[in-house]
Amino acid sequence: MSARSIGVVLAGVGLFGASMSLACGPSLDPPSVVDRTRIVAARVSVVDAPEIAQPAPGDAIVIEWITIRPAGPEEIAATLVACAPLPGSTGAPACTPGTIVVLPPRAPSIEPLRTELVVPEGAGRELLITGAVCVGGGTPALVDTGDVPECEGGPEGERAELVVLNVPLATGEAANRHPSIADEAWTLAGDAWDPPSAEPPLDGCAELEIPQIDSSERADRTITITASDADRETYVAVEGDPPANVDKREVLQISHFATAGRFERTFSAVDDTTTQDPAIEIDWALPEIDEVPESGLLVRFTAVVRDGRGGVDVSERVACVVP
Repeated sequence: MSARSIGVVLAGVGLFGASMSLACGPSLDPPSVVDRTRIVAARVSVVDAPEIAQPAPGDAIVIEWITIRPAGPEEIAATLVACAPLPGSTGAPACTPGTIVVLPPRAPSIEPLRTELVVPEGAGRELLITGAVCVGGGTPALVDTGDVPECEGGPEGERAELVVLNVPLATGEAANRHPSIADEAWTLAGDAWDPPSAEPPLDGCAELEIPQIDSSERADRTITITASDADRETYVAVEGDPPANVDKREVLQISHFATAGRFERTFSAVDDTTTQDPAIEIDWALPEIDEVPESGLLVRFTAVVRDGRGGVDVSERVACVVP
């Protein structure tokens, strides 16, 4: 079946927002544990103004799909469609008939997954991006029009991930801007922690000039991430009965991920108070000693910040756990 046929069928049945494979059992890893390559967020930017998170109809946009991975890059393929969401629909997102635009398919590649398109003039207040992604070398394909996609041509066991992205559009007010966490300060156990200057190798991190964590000292390590006061924009919302304009300030949600060990929680929040340069603290438990090779275990730490109005940013740090 062609990529266009796959996209139209998927958009019609609304099969998005879940994985092909649902794990079950007594103990599931929390979402903050990075045990496979997966998409965790998407940053939508206007091509001519990349700081803008809320495009307007007619704007050329680029979507950067934020992907986390426990090891080296894997090939990612995608089949995606854009449409106006069906008004009043409940449950799985669905497209309004006649608005579906099938985007060019992405062949398997280790390059970062990016999607470029022009927001349709009649998109209204929201744009819906839906589709299927395969990680590992296969491409999304439908075996039967009543099924969700499978990954064709990839390794045995590769599964299709179903994705959905709701893009709020500018409606005349000042367009929302992305928060910026990439340039904010991190600390690890009280010490300043800078981003890596280059992509570190997977093996032999004990020899690298990155933070070294002694696995024999089992106490949790505290990580802090600072957010600038300017990252939380003010805006006007309509609330109450009768409706009235209310001045609001963004609340930031920070999702944290690690390729080894465990965070004490999956999310942190920076509220709407006027605290100057607020910081969040989170404890991270070390991996088990028997998981750490003699040459050291490279651990990637990723933070994704969302402002609740379409703004997204990402930041990463690395450390080496040594025996």
